Amino acid sequence: MRRSFPLPPVTLLVCVAALPALLAALLTVSPASADEFARPVDMEKATFVLVSGETFTMVPFEVDQRFRTVELELPDGSRHVSFADIASVAVEQQDVTEAVLGRPARPVADAAPEKAAAEEVPADPGGTPGVPVSAPATAATPAEPAAPVIPAEPATPDESAPAIPAEDETEDQESPWISKDSPTYRQASDPLWRLGLRGAANFSIPTGDYYDGLKAGLGYEGDLIIPIKRDWSLRLSVSRSGMKPGSDLTLVSYDAGITIANQDWDMKAWRYTIAAQFQKPLSDRKGDLSLLYGYTGLGAISQELTVGADLVEVASGDRAHFEDSYSESKFIQTLGGGVMKMVAPTVALDFSVEMDIVYIGTVDNDSYSYFGNTQTSLLFDFKVGVVKIFK
Repeated sequence: MRRSFPLPPVTLLVCVAALPALLAALLTVSPASADEFARPVDMEKATFVLVSGETFTMVPFEVDQRFRTVELELPDGSRHVSFADIASVAVEQQDVTEAVLGRPARPVADAAPEKAAAEEVPADPGGTPGVPVSAPATAATPAEPAAPVIPAEPATPDESAPAIPAEDETEDQESPWISKDSPTYRQASDPLWRLGLRGAANFSIPTGDYYDGLKAGLGYEGDLIIPIKRDWSLRLSVSRSGMKPGSDLTLVSYDAGITIANQDWDMKAWRYTIAAQFQKPLSDRKGDLSLLYGYTGLGAISQELTVGADLVEVASGDRAHFEDSYSESKFIQTLGGGVMKMVAPTVALDFSVEMDIVYIGTVDNDSYSYFGNTQTSLLFDFKVGVVKIFK
């Protein structure tokens, strides 16, 4: 049943070269980009009120959900502000704090009691009750009109000079370059979710003389995706390949007195793989887990070919049913990639392509091979699935 017509190398090269083009095409299926999720739609500027009381009216901004900071574009340069230092965000007097930061607005008074206490000045015990000691009290003092106070006025800018380093220190403190030991960095490096369950349909295309006589068909698979770090996951897969016998696969009788009728062929192929998956989020928006991923790993494929037929004796017309099966398992190496696009808070559509190298064994003839006399064949899968995320 096995033929010795190897697949031309040109065909193989075309198939492999088509993989990057397919991944690029899959990315165009998802029209959303990282910029689309960087902020709510049509929100280029907003008014930010900090817990310190500072207000920045209708300034351009960028949100970094990974380090939980907002970059404000101010006339004198950009400034990074931590989520914790922002009391509220508004656009045209409409509160959008939750849309930008993922939490409700906070009252400024509740967030800055220390500042209010610092600005409060006690009353002068010898003067009018409730009058601050600062300006009004010194106004009644004879020392106030003294000329030395006026020359001391230019010293005020000098006193404000330390405020510049203070602002620099604030910017350094609010800079996105956060220490790896900080909780913010650890939170940004944590896995995106706890567990992912994926179900998909696949279209398998077998190539190579090992699979001669078989044609492409539909199958299905299930995957368990276990995040390890933000950018890495462990991928466990079980799939049923969609291969099926072709019309040119047939039994031939060497006995002239017996003919073969009603031939029935069936092919079953199960694959079991474990792979390391690298993933890159497509968006920094909180809650959006859309990502681009690639994976590679090892596994095994179990294949069973079953044939049934009726043996008919020409002279008497007697019939006898014949059925036989052949099964074997082979080592495989898998390589694939795709894109996952969120369509709900915990549900995503998945589009991917995969190539499996099936290691058949060593042979001495000119068989379909990549590694010396090791015979190999390929399985190409094109997949569409649904992923359920458990956060």
